[in-house]
Amino acid sequence: KLVNGVATSALLVDASRRPLKPGSPAVSATFVPDDATKYASSQSSFTLVVKKASTTLTLTVHPRSLSVRALAVAPGVAVATGTVTLSLGGKEIGRATLHNGVAPLRYTVRAGQARLVTTRYAGNATLLGSSSVRGVLSARVIGGATPAS
Repeated sequence: KLVNGVATSALLVDASRRPLKPGSPAVSATFVPDDATKYASSQSSFTLVVKKASTTLTLTVHPRSLSVRALAVAPGVAVATGTVTLSLGGKEIGRATLHNGVAPLRYTVRAGQARLVTTRYAGNATLLGSSSVRGVLSARVIGGATPAS
């Protein structure tokens, strides 16, 4: 898209229309004007540095399980893959595999305990890792899902 003489793109993609992966790919652009009598065609190539996208983690507490959602922070568009590690009160309670950006972990939350839950995501080829520490008051978990605060 050309706006006031500047080419813009909300998302850079490869020849197969997939988002560019981290690295330094060579990029070329070709301008073909609508009015060739008024404007000249042009082409340019350059090296573009694509960095890994940041991630954010969201913990949801259920009575008999915990789940972590790992999302790419915009402008990142990749789906998180790999594993997350959950710790309760400083002790690791399990690891779970991400499926479509969500990792469930079976764990019975005991009523009346307040503990810190730490979630860690190591990242993957396109996403940076991240961690989050949340206080969970399990006595608040009654029946349905309750986001940690």
